[in-house]
Amino acid sequence: DGSFPNNVPYDYAYYTVFNNAATHEGGFLRGLTGILEKDVTPMKIDFDMDPFDEFVFSIGYSADKDPSLRHCSMENESINGVPWYKNLWLKDCAMTGGASGGPWMRDLDQGGVGTLISVNSWGFTHKPGMAGPVLRTREGSWAECLFDTARSANDPG
Repeated sequence: DGSFPNNVPYDYAYYTVFNNAATHEGGFLRGLTGILEKDVTPMKIDFDMDPFDEFVFSIGYSADKDPSLRHCSMENESINGVPWYKNLWLKDCAMTGGASGGPWMRDLDQGGVGTLISVNSWGFTHKPGMAGPVLRTREGSWAECLFDTARSANDPG
């Protein structure tokens, strides 16, 4: 069953964009090529570090504050929101539904560049907090395997 709460260890995804000139245009700003890897700095993902007790920045679009981009910045903890899985947890984060999929980044610099360690996943309806899945391969996550599969995918078009 791929629905909550059974999906909490796997609540992540990757979006693959193929550089096919027939499907892209240069963009709205001068100097853009339309080739994603040339126009956008990719975010680093760390599948090896121990993600617990790290100071992280999380961003997302909470439905209750739409269309404002929201953020949380604090040291993460862990929580067993479901008895059989230890999620990463931002205890005082007030983001709500709609923020799912937003990045959790550590070592964020003043330019907004950091390293991805998790994503917004779920929270309780009766108190603040945001959970994120553990992406660390050593912890049993399949996130790195899925990432490698997405990177090596062929354009179906």
